Formats: sequence, structure tokens, C-alpha cells
Amino acid sequence: MGENMNSHRNGGTENRIDTARDDNVIRASGLRKVFKSVDGQLEVLKGLDLNVKRGEMVSIVGESGAGKSTLLHILGGLDTRTDGELEVCGVDYSEMNDDSLAGFRNNKIGFVFQFHHLLSDFNALENVMMPLLIAGKDQTESRRKASNLLERMGLETRLKHRPGKLSGGEQQRVAVARALATDPQVVLADEPSGNLDTKTASSLHQTLLDLNDKLGITFIIATHNRDFARNADKVYELTDGVAVAKDIGDL
Repeated sequence: MGENMNSHRNGGTENRIDTARDDNVIRASGLRKVFKSVDGQLEVLKGLDLNVKRGEMVSIVGESGAGKSTLLHILGGLDTRTDGELEVCGVDYSEMNDDSLAGFRNNKIGFVFQFHHLLSDFNALENVMMPLLIAGKDQTESRRKASNLLERMGLETRLKHRPGKLSGGEQQRVAVARALATDPQVVLADEPSGNLDTKTASSLHQTLLDLNDKLGITFIIATHNRDFARNADKVYELTDGVAVAKDIGDL
């Protein structure tokens, strides 16, 4: 769709996370994932390597069924790897029990999915507050922070609206705000604009780019949209179960 967002890489420095340190938020080596069924085994990830540094925006492209969602689910602790090494924010999930992993996900990782997964019985403000309340944060402070995030998303007039009263783009912006609520170390986004029209998708893309540029938030984004993918710091194509680094001009 011909988006031109390259200017975001030269943006401001407002509250930006220090990216000078050479530390990896994600470090994956030889990552394998095999699904077993009555019909046999399906190896989706076949020794995948991936390093993502703090403050980077990384795009993952690939055909449907290539394993992009599987990869993000493993990186986010929503699924387990079959083999290989994985550290997220210096932590190996295999050394954590279920309760520890749930707490880690809530505090360290933000998730944005193609379908927003907002709670229909709660308004926008309450949806964004939810991760903070689950983490045991003060309700007044949680409300203030959620309100500020929604204002940053351009939704200051929609705080009291439930998801059913919001447009698709507004719902996804609420989902992004919710993902940022606990100041995660990394945000994993799985086709975040895949269910949006072209104009709304472009607006959401720019929002994500601005968050990365101005605040230094680390993003790993699986997307079919190669115009959007070109604006990332790094692009990998998932093919034959491995991640292949791509030159921006080759997309």
C-alpha cells in the first residue's frame, strides 16, 4: 500500500530507553518446535536463531503457516519449545513454574494480537487498567497510567466506551495501550493490523513506529505487510522453519 514511514527512524528522544548497551532482550538459538498428532509430526521451527536488542523494532515476515505466530507464542511464554535455547530478558522459561511464568509475562511482555481480545464488559480505561491491577498496582495510580496511555493513543474522549462502541482501529489502539501498561521489556505483535482497512492499518503502523522511535520500546512484529516491515530496524523472513535476515530493499 505504499506507506512511507522511514522518517520515524529520525524522530525525537522523549523518555527514550537507553539503547547504547549491547544487551539482548531476546536470545534464541537452535529453536525447534514440533507438533505431534495422530498423523505424525509437524516440525514448524527447525533450528531458528534470533537476537533482538533493547529498543529495536524487528519485523517477521513469511507466508501463512510459516510459523510466525508459533514463534511469537514461544517467545512470549504462551507455548513451549521442543528444543533449543531461549532467554527472554535474561530468563530461561524452562526454569520457571507456571505461576512465575504468568507473573513474568504480565510484567515483562506486552502482547498485541490480530484480534484485540478486549473484555467486552469493561470500558477502554478498565481494559487498560487490567494488567496493572493483576500485578497488584494501586487502583488510583493504575487509572492515571491507563488514562495517560489512552491519551497517547488519541483516545482521550473514548475512555468510557466499551469495545462494542469503538471502531476496529480504536479497539486495536486500546489493545496497544493495554500491552504497554506494565512498561514491558518487549512487545510482541502478531499481525496487529491484519483485521483493519488500509487507512486504519496505516495509522496504527505509524503509532507503533512512533512508540518505538520516541520511547525506545522494543517490538517484534509478525506481519504480512511488507511496506510496514521495511520500516523496522531488522527484518527476518521465516521460511523452512528458520529466520533469514533480509535487506530492506529486497522486500
